[in-house]
Amino acid sequence: MQTRRLPFAALALLGLLAATGCAGRPVHRYFQPTADQIGPNLNSYGEAVVPRHGLIVVQGDDFAYGLARGRSRHAINGAEEGQSAITISQALRKAVHGVQVENRGFPGDTVEASAARWAALSPGDLLVLSYGFGDQHAHTPIPAFDDALTRMIAAAHARGAAVFVVLPPPSSDPLIDSDLSAYRAALNGVAHQAGLLIFDASAAMNRIKAPPLKHPAQSAAVYQAVAADMVAYIKVVSPQTGQAGSGDSRTVRVSPASAS
Repeated sequence: MQTRRLPFAALALLGLLAATGCAGRPVHRYFQPTADQIGPNLNSYGEAVVPRHGLIVVQGDDFAYGLARGRSRHAINGAEEGQSAITISQALRKAVHGVQVENRGFPGDTVEASAARWAALSPGDLLVLSYGFGDQHAHTPIPAFDDALTRMIAAAHARGAAVFVVLPPPSSDPLIDSDLSAYRAALNGVAHQAGLLIFDASAAMNRIKAPPLKHPAQSAAVYQAVAADMVAYIKVVSPQTGQAGSGDSRTVRVSPASAS
């Protein structure tokens, strides 16, 4: 297993010592990604290779946004609801050096609404998608959900972005969870068909012993645990030299999406 020295102990513990959800942990020790692997296709170890000073985008609904369980004064992207102290995008930003990470989450967004909201922006070099809560609340027909996701993934691939998918966490309310499970299954199916790497939020929650909640908002620990699962599958290389490494934190992209 190739390990990485992370900037804070929690991510190191959760991301590199624990098992992931749907994704299998890389077992190689000496393999180093190269610049020719940058692009929409995962390398032979199932990793996304992104260029140094590139862009990782976390896009979706409540879970991608990092909705806070309690009151929070920090909100982004024009949302009224506040964010958790730690979000998936914030945790990735601290753990993956040399790239920019943007949060394009919005509470209640369906796939269609999210696609329209961020249509003018690049999908980046790695697009992390998490949907389900917004479409479940809006009662989006499953075929329409499938079609919208398929189009979004195809568009990202066509623009050179690798794509990860995060399955939303379960709900403690049996009725809500029954409805949500249909969207979770659809998201999983579309991702498998597209050959994407899938991270299951419920697996991360089980690992840290976080119980399901009725509300879509999760604890900071859950968002951090899901981000930790991704860290070993994101490799940053210099497009000039092809050498892997964490790099510095300088970025060259500007976007109206918030950094949190």
